[in-house]
Amino acid sequence: MAAAYREQTVRSEMKENKDSNGPIRRTDDQIIDRKFIDRIREHGGDGVVAEVVELYFTDQHAILGQIREAIASGDATRLRERAHALKGCSVNLGAAGIGALCQQIERHCAAGDLSEAIALVDRLEAEASSVRDALQLEVVKQ
Repeated sequence: MAAAYREQTVRSEMKENKDSNGPIRRTDDQIIDRKFIDRIREHGGDGVVAEVVELYFTDQHAILGQIREAIASGDATRLRERAHALKGCSVNLGAAGIGALCQQIERHCAAGDLSEAIALVDRLEAEASSVRDALQLEVVKQ
C-alpha cells in the first residue's frame, strides 16, 4: 500500500514539474539506465531485483555515512576510497550520475584538493536520493 502511494506521488510530482515553468526534473530513465535492472530481472527475476536494490540501499547509506565521516576528519584518502566504492556499486545498477560525481571526487582527492571534493558531496547526496527514488519505483513495478 505504501509503495503504491509512493509510486503515485513520485509520478505525480514528475508530471507537475513537467507541466510547470519551474525547473525540469529528470525522469527515472535519466537517473538510472534501466538496462542494468532489466538484465538482473532477466537472469534472476523480480525477487532478485528487489534483493539487489535493498542491498544497494544498505551499502549506499553506509558509504555515504563513511564519506561524511571522512570529510569531518579531513581524510582525503578515506574520502577517495569511499567514493570509489560508491561509484562501483552504483554504476553496476546503472546510476551513472553517481559514478561521474564519485569519479570527480576521487580526482580531486588524488590531486590533494579536498575542498573541491567536499563541494561535490552535496550534489552526490542529492543524486543518491534521486537514484533511491528511481530504484524504489523499479521494485514497486514488480
